Amino acid sequence: MWFGNLFDIYTGDNKNTTNKKLAKMKNNVEFQRVFADLLTTALDRYKINGLPESCSERVILQSLLWYGAVIFFIKDGELLALPGRATEDFN
Repeated sequence: MWFGNLFDIYTGDNKNTTNKKLAKMKNNVEFQRVFADLLTTALDRYKINGLPESCSERVILQSLLWYGAVIFFIKDGELLALPGRATEDFN
């Protein structure tokens, strides 16, 4: 899965490094760079104005990016926004 590429760690074992392993490491580093660039571009693309202090713009944008939805609710008189998906079993 693509998410596994984000956590590869180079151990510094140069004795057993083949061209295939070296190419894989370089590809993983390039993937991480491109993914981070696209993620930054996606999160900086939109600006949300008029949010109350209790709602984080970053949480809303990340929730929309990863889940396609954000859940707004009121707790103790404050409007909150948390990542989530709409279901029939709201608790």
